[in-house]
Amino acid sequence: MCLDNGVPLETVSRMLGHTNLRTTQIYARVTRRNISVNMDGLEKILFKGKGEFRVAKLRELYKRYKIAA
Repeated sequence: MCLDNGVPLETVSRMLGHTNLRTTQIYARVTRRNISVNMDGLEKILFKGKGEFRVAKLRELYKRYKIAA
């Protein structure tokens, strides 16, 4: 229920008292709704209203996640 309402997995893990995130992942379910909400959020970050790509945001994500461009 928490994950379906936007609570991060790390937060749920701590609330349940798990010391390892993998333990929480065993019980977590990825639903179609989770996927849809996450992809909608990513779309808003990466694209402008007219469907144009936001290059600056992509560069920011590359830096944040240390991905080679």
